[in-house]
Amino acid sequence: MRKLVKDMLYNAKFAEENWEAAFLKIKKMPLGELDKLSDKLGAYNDARIMLDHFSSFSAATMYKEERDTLNLFCAKEKIALESNKKLLLTQIRRFVKTMSVHTT
Repeated sequence: MRKLVKDMLYNAKFAEENWEAAFLKIKKMPLGELDKLSDKLGAYNDARIMLDHFSSFSAATMYKEERDTLNLFCAKEKIALESNKKLLLTQIRRFVKTMSVHTT
């Protein structure tokens, strides 16, 4: 999803600088909101990658307390990540509805 959002932002910037007719069709789009959404998707992706790294961390050399702490941390982060994912999906759906209003 972040790739699609970044592509939209790149294409809007290109149209603004190089293709006036195309930009006139999209200039009412909430590009600032799209940019914020891109940042949120990037932060979500970073958190997801961090969790993947922690989850795959070799616990073979850890003490039980360390392993338990890491497992608890990962469990809490998975819950937070899932909650964040649901929020992002809601924001994306809202943006798509807003976008359809601006392009019709």
